[in-house]
Amino acid sequence: MPLQLREYQKNDFIALKNIIRKTWRYDEFSIPKTASRLADVFLSSCLTNYTFSRVAVLNGKPVGIILVKDIARHTCPLPNRFRQLRAVLSLYLTKEGRAVIQTYTPENDVIQCAARQDYRGFYEGEIRMRRLRRYPPFADLFTLTVSGLEEGDVLRSAARVRELLRQLFADQPDTEVLGPAPAPVLKLNNRYRYRLTLVGKNDKTTREKLSWLLKEFANDRA
Repeated sequence: MPLQLREYQKNDFIALKNIIRKTWRYDEFSIPKTASRLADVFLSSCLTNYTFSRVAVLNGKPVGIILVKDIARHTCPLPNRFRQLRAVLSLYLTKEGRAVIQTYTPENDVIQCAARQDYRGFYEGEIRMRRLRRYPPFADLFTLTVSGLEEGDVLRSAARVRELLRQLFADQPDTEVLGPAPAPVLKLNNRYRYRLTLVGKNDKTTREKLSWLLKEFANDRA
C-alpha cells in the first residue's frame, strides 16, 4: 500500500509519541517512564503551535507528521495548552524529569510555571497572549465551514463567503475575517471542507448578519 497523507487525528497521538521517543532516543539517557513523558511533552507542545498538519500513514499506521504554522491565523485551543501543561507537570514531578528539563529547556515559559507550580503565572501569560491576539474571552470566534465534493469548487465558494463577510462587516472595524483554511480533517465522507473564522463580538447585529449569509447560501444551493 502506498504512503498516504491526511490530517492529524486525536487517535494518532500514541503512535506519533512512540515515533518521537524512538527518533530522539529518549530511552538511551532516561528510564522508560521518563522517556515516555519526554515524548508526551514534545508532541503536546508541537500540537499547540500549528495551523496545518499532514500525517504520513503506511499500511494503516502513522509513520510521521508534518506541522506548519501560519502566524497570522494561528489559534491554540485551551484544551491543547492544558494538555501541554499536564505533560510538563507530569515530567517535572519526577526527579529525573526535572533534571532533563533543567538541562535542555529551562527557559520555556510553560516549564518555568510548572517548575514553580505557578498556575496563576501560567494563566496570566496565557490570558496576556489571548488579549494581544484577540482570542476568547476578549473576542468571540465564529467558524463557518464550506464543504463539497470538488475541492476547487469548495475553495471558490469559501473565497466568496470571505468577500461577503468583509462586505457585511465593513462598518465594524473590530471584526476580522480569517481564511479560508483547511478544516482539521480536510476530507470527511468524501466531502472537502474549508473553514473561515470571524473574529468579533457575539451580539445581535453579528448574529443577524451571519443568519442572512447562511440563508443566502442555502438559497444558492437550492
